[in-house]
Amino acid sequence: MVFTSNRHGSTTSSPSMTSSIMTTPLLSQAIISSSSSAVSPAQTPSNKLPADPDPASFAKDNFVVNAFQIAMLCILAVFFLATIPRAFGRFSVGSEWGKGLILRSRSSAHVRRRPSQGRQTSLKRTHHKEAPNPDERVVPRRHDRSKPTNPSSNVSRPPYIRSWSTRSYPISVYFAQSFLPGVSYGLAFIVIVYLSGITSVIFTSANIFTDLGRPGFLSVAQIPVAVALAMKNNIIGVLLGVGYVKLNTLHQWAGFVVVVAAHLHGVPWFYRYANAGVLQQEVRRPLNAWGIVALVGLDVLWLVSTPVIRQRAYRLFYPGHILGFVVLLVSVCFHIPVAIRYVVLGAAAYALDHIIRLLKTRLCTAIVRPIRELSLTRIEIPMVTHGWRAGQHVRLRVLSTELGKLGWLEAHPFTIASASDSESGEGMVLMCKRLGGWTGKLYDAASRAVYYGSEDGYGHRKMKILVEGPYGGLGHMLLHSYTGALIVAGGSGISFSLCVLEDLTQKVISGAATTQFIDFVWAVQDKSSLIPLLSTFKSLLRCRGSAPGLSLNISVFYTRVPNSQDPATADALRDLPSGLSINTGRPKFSKFLNAIILKAKSLQVSHGIALAVCGPVGIVDEVRLVGRDVFGPERAAVGGIDVHEEVFAW
Repeated sequence: MVFTSNRHGSTTSSPSMTSSIMTTPLLSQAIISSSSSAVSPAQTPSNKLPADPDPASFAKDNFVVNAFQIAMLCILAVFFLATIPRAFGRFSVGSEWGKGLILRSRSSAHVRRRPSQGRQTSLKRTHHKEAPNPDERVVPRRHDRSKPTNPSSNVSRPPYIRSWSTRSYPISVYFAQSFLPGVSYGLAFIVIVYLSGITSVIFTSANIFTDLGRPGFLSVAQIPVAVALAMKNNIIGVLLGVGYVKLNTLHQWAGFVVVVAAHLHGVPWFYRYANAGVLQQEVRRPLNAWGIVALVGLDVLWLVSTPVIRQRAYRLFYPGHILGFVVLLVSVCFHIPVAIRYVVLGAAAYALDHIIRLLKTRLCTAIVRPIRELSLTRIEIPMVTHGWRAGQHVRLRVLSTELGKLGWLEAHPFTIASASDSESGEGMVLMCKRLGGWTGKLYDAASRAVYYGSEDGYGHRKMKILVEGPYGGLGHMLLHSYTGALIVAGGSGISFSLCVLEDLTQKVISGAATTQFIDFVWAVQDKSSLIPLLSTFKSLLRCRGSAPGLSLNISVFYTRVPNSQDPATADALRDLPSGLSINTGRPKFSKFLNAIILKAKSLQVSHGIALAVCGPVGIVDEVRLVGRDVFGPERAAVGGIDVHEEVFAW
């Protein structure tokens, strides 16, 4: 980012000449022209140095760029106004005020820890010394009764507020379509509008080949935008009710604008200096030297942020990203003073984010064990019992050198797999899929649990961790305000979907939900993956006895048919409870959605149907397509259809 001025030859003029120049503009122009030509008679137009920046041009650039910034704030305000109705509906429920912000725990006197079982491993809770009644595995103690629990009359149900996508049907349906995996027309439209605005700023009343200050000014002005969109805790996400993951794509495009605009500004100056034969002298000037340092820092930041490095060499991406970011902020302030205000905004957002992250971080002792059937590590944090909303995730650091000498520095996101405010005693539960690298080392460390004895028995071990969060989740969407819900999980997306299902079931039992129809669909490769979750599903289905009128069905689909049937698996899956089915092949989500629609249409009043999906891009796009294909009359009859997506991509 090189806002550059040039040194020109100067002549000494007499006081009378100076007076004439000041009083006679035409004479002034003539004298300047003649004196310039007298500096170097051999100089030709082709090797003249660029002219000094015109103050009027600088003021115009400042005005145009700031006008664009204000326009972006106005667009943000429009989106914020669109979210106000649902935000009002969410926070009209008193219990929502204390959820989703910071992790909390009950005192040790209120935390009931039950012994664990090493052999019969369950994702919800396992026991070593004795196997209690299966009904006690998931259901909170206050609802664990032989007789149905009548909802308390003091429990208020949430209001159903139609989303902007329901209100703007059918336009919203077209924006929800995907033309590339994971890329919708709505996202593409936002990016195109943003890039169009950037392009208009660069070319409005300016010549890109001569007015090089405009791209540089725009580049530094977008620094706080790119920083704000990258932070885990940012004002944009708070206003719109979305997590930082949803804003990451916009952060990448804002960073792309910073890089491209900086090069549109800086590279032509190198060409001009080289063409004039003064490149070596000019790069030694502090103004230009700091600009070169800023450009190098920005290039480092961009190179380590490419998808290949970001996904395959995270340990190179993260420090390189921070290094390039710091070099850019410091050097651009020395390069051009006007950048200081933008750098201060970006640095303030960065500092505030890290202060909040520190406040949201807890040092805990976790119980870890491997779940071999699912090739994942189960992490239980008994002392963290509430403070999150269903579908949120945390960032985890394991304070052990078993994950590598610097493994304790790495923070990895994992979806919370247990419901908040549960009195089961297990606290927060995380499911960490073994994918190699850090997660593979975590699984190996958990697999060594047999060598770690404890008073609870064997099969697990304790490790010190730092857990930060919660983040993300359903935003202003209240799943328990809908009449029906279709919850879909693909593979290890079961962590998100199972937490949502358990939370929704608990709210139905307590009378805090209007939901009457729930269909849960899990698509997985191997049928044996159901074994660790079987007791959990059975316990959830038994909850129907405590919630008269609740229709809950769980369907598991496996796509890999084994060559030979495992006797142990066949025996475990022989007697399935009512409401739990196992099927081969890929699920047809339209079949499940149509069944819920028929049930909802039979009611006098329907408060909409919610679709919540977590899994690979293919499954998420398929569920979104199913929701889109519901025609207008049926949508209106059920009160609308909303889709929440969590994709395995970043």
